Amino acid sequence: MKTQINNLVKGNQFQAGTNSVERNLVASKVISENPESMKIVIRGHVINLDAKYSLSGKSVQYIAEIPTQLYNSFNGEFGLPKSNPKAFLIINGDMTANLQTNSKKVFYSNIDNSEITIK
Repeated sequence: MKTQINNLVKGNQFQAGTNSVERNLVASKVISENPESMKIVIRGHVINLDAKYSLSGKSVQYIAEIPTQLYNSFNGEFGLPKSNPKAFLIINGDMTANLQTNSKKVFYSNIDNSEITIK
């Protein structure tokens, strides 16, 4: 079974997050198990994310375009452009996850890691 990120907590001003040492340990395991791509299940959708490394190879993001219906289940239509709407799921190197759109205005929203299961 692959290392999971669904028990990691992203902290905010009202809630403490997962200890950075633990988060980094989990992140390094996930990255080593998924060097080229990552397959996840989120709200019943199976998504294949491609690994995108920095030029130095020290940092990575996993990125995939997602169905707008999946995006809408998190944010409604907020942030989606009217013409040619596209939404993307990004899992960062520290295993925080967010949604982005192809809107001209920068828009992203965080996703709770408990929503994500790595296959």
